[in-house]
Amino acid sequence: IYSVAYSLASVITIFQSSVEQVLQPYRFQKLEEKNYKAIFVTTNQILIVFAVIILLFVVMAPEVIRLLFSQDYYEARWTIPAVSASVFFMFIYTCFVNVEAYFEKTKYVMAASSICAITNIILNYIGIKIYGYIVCGYTTLFSYILFAILHYFFLRRVLSEEKINEAPYDIKFILMTSIIFLALILGLVAIYDYFYVRIIIFSLIVFIAVINRKRLICLFRNINKKY
Repeated sequence: IYSVAYSLASVITIFQSSVEQVLQPYRFQKLEEKNYKAIFVTTNQILIVFAVIILLFVVMAPEVIRLLFSQDYYEARWTIPAVSASVFFMFIYTCFVNVEAYFEKTKYVMAASSICAITNIILNYIGIKIYGYIVCGYTTLFSYILFAILHYFFLRRVLSEEKINEAPYDIKFILMTSIIFLALILGLVAIYDYFYVRIIIFSLIVFIAVINRKRLICLFRNINKKY
């Protein structure tokens, strides 16, 4: 049942990976040019886009499960919000890792991966015994949040070692967006049994996205042009 939820959430992961393939060379070029402000602005915009896409997916996930699988798998809907939200923090930590990779400080990736892997195993060992398999989604989310936090501190160390005073990322904006995003995800879980409320929320998000479609299209076009 958990694998069903994880497989559905992997749709978001594929999108994240596709966008990252575009953003990585773009960031490398801007780092080469020492144009940190461009990375700063673009990352903030993409972060909002990811948050909206994940929220849309989470809102309608119960209906997707009901449509594609039998009633036996419907319980998997409770895991999808946490697993999907993990992709949001996956994007954040890759932003930091790109800078570490550019300056060839890959030792930090191994350190963060080891810490988070051990943390995930311990949390699963304890959590599954108490709450069952559904807790796996939330331990995964926690691990990716920890991963992002660790890489933020590693990023600061790399910038200090390279004597770069201008931050390529708006940490305050990322933190604020992350808190709001998590609050919205938890809020959606609370209304998962209210179909019509979720339909209204879905329609509202789509309406806002349609209104701002030109900005979104220009954002991705500009990224492609700039590198």
